[in-house]
Amino acid sequence: MLLRLNNLQAFQQKQSGVALILIIFLIGIAITSTLVSSIPSNFFQSNKLKQQQQILANAKEALLGYTLNRIGSGERPGNLPLPDYFESSESPFNYDGNSDGCMNFSQPNGLPLISSGSNMRCLGRLPWKVIGLSISKPTENDINGYMPWYATSANLADPTCLSMLNPDTLNMTYASYICNSSSQLPHPWLTIRDEKGNVISNRVAFILFYPNNPNAGQTRLSNPLENITNYLDTITVPVDCHLPCIPGTYSNNDLDNDFFIPAGQTNPYDNEDSNYANDRVIYITIDELISKITSRASLETKIMLKSYNSVNNHFPFPANLGATINNQISTITNLSGFLPVDGTDNCSCNSTTNCSCSFNFIDSVRHSRTSGQTYTSNSGACTRAAWSCTCVGAGQCRRGPILSPTNRFSCDSAGICNFIGTGANQRFTFTAKSIHAKISSASNSCSIVSGSSSLIADCNGVGSFWLGLNFSEWFTANLWQQFFFYQIYDGTNFLTSGSSSNLQALIIGAGTPILSPPYAENQRSLITPPATSQIRPSSDINDYLDSVENTDNNLTFEAANKAKSDIFNDQVYKVAP
Repeated sequence: MLLRLNNLQAFQQKQSGVALILIIFLIGIAITSTLVSSIPSNFFQSNKLKQQQQILANAKEALLGYTLNRIGSGERPGNLPLPDYFESSESPFNYDGNSDGCMNFSQPNGLPLISSGSNMRCLGRLPWKVIGLSISKPTENDINGYMPWYATSANLADPTCLSMLNPDTLNMTYASYICNSSSQLPHPWLTIRDEKGNVISNRVAFILFYPNNPNAGQTRLSNPLENITNYLDTITVPVDCHLPCIPGTYSNNDLDNDFFIPAGQTNPYDNEDSNYANDRVIYITIDELISKITSRASLETKIMLKSYNSVNNHFPFPANLGATINNQISTITNLSGFLPVDGTDNCSCNSTTNCSCSFNFIDSVRHSRTSGQTYTSNSGACTRAAWSCTCVGAGQCRRGPILSPTNRFSCDSAGICNFIGTGANQRFTFTAKSIHAKISSASNSCSIVSGSSSLIADCNGVGSFWLGLNFSEWFTANLWQQFFFYQIYDGTNFLTSGSSSNLQALIIGAGTPILSPPYAENQRSLITPPATSQIRPSSDINDYLDSVENTDNNLTFEAANKAKSDIFNDQVYKVAP
């Protein structure tokens, strides 16, 4: 009996403990319910929108990083990758994150993909592998719409037709398909509209889409994979829409280069019902892209100028403002002008036995013959081989006594080199320092050695050549040297840009010429002569720079952060310090 009582008491105590736990649990639910009910209904939508926007922002930065670093041979910043879509060689079709091609406007389903021609419509999944974007656990059918989609103007996906990409591109117009025109675009820029059909911009370089959950009528099977219509949406603006609006049907999944931003892009509390377009959209215009490429070009320029300065203890003298292509050569009296890409310093030969070229700009100089007495000794920074002597600094090669050699080739520390002796086919061969110099404008008996990437010059008599700044191929091929104003100090009086003083050198991105009223900022102050368009090339600084501060011929310039406008598009970059 005692055992049963004790068991009963234990059971009652256990039940009381369970009841207490249950009460605490129910109180917890009540508190949680109260807390949840007190959170606005749009809270989770707001967080969801932030996550979507962050994914698009990350994709945008990855795409910009990719294009701004396309600087290899045959490349240029601004070239964009082909989308990832259904490439004909894929069996079955897949979304694997690689670049495949652009859809074909002449075909109902856009297939097979193409990479050139007037029918290019560059729309598909973002090629995330190509641009180095990390996607967590990617799925090809992407049921929930996490994977960004991507559209770009064919101008940037097919660089063979848009031969130049620089600020002048901004003034080019599209009329019809044409390749390598100096004034017309081969393809249009993309157009982006708001949810009422109003054009936001018709100068769009690329667009990124976050497709979101499937809408009514959209399916996202894994086998076979679905096409673009099951990811991106379409809207219809009715004829009785509230002005301003443009009635019509607009789609993010067709091939007309015309896209829209759905309602709710900026208002996260709009209805996300499956009957509403729910794409999230982010884009960049060609004007914004060229601005970023200009900054990339400025970085290249600063590297070149600082490299020269580190060797010579001064910055190269500018070329004349308005100098034509291949003639941007330093003038020793200039403190401002163009970048001296084609020549900073000159090397010359008076004969087959005497030449002068500073070792600051060349790795080596070799004097060679095909006959005569061979060298028997060498000293200093020179080496010998039969009838040739190569010097990388002061030194000599000789045959015979020091004071009375029968053959001697010698160079001093300034790069003045002489040969004494006899022999046939005498010549000098110069190899430029590849870090900061290239050979150009060779004349008379001097020539650039074929296949040397402009790094070797050969002189077999009276002649000369210039050593220029060794800018990357993409920089000079796209004529960026024509879009920077370059200013150095005189060794005593420093430059000023806004609140930055004591500058030794600066460059100013001149941007695209301002061609229409109200014209450039500095032109507006003119009474006689009247304000006019900026015309280039020109020796007049007012045709390149836009403000009075930048064109008044003193040593003070606008701040680097001065805002751009329709009448001012200069961009100041400090070089040193």
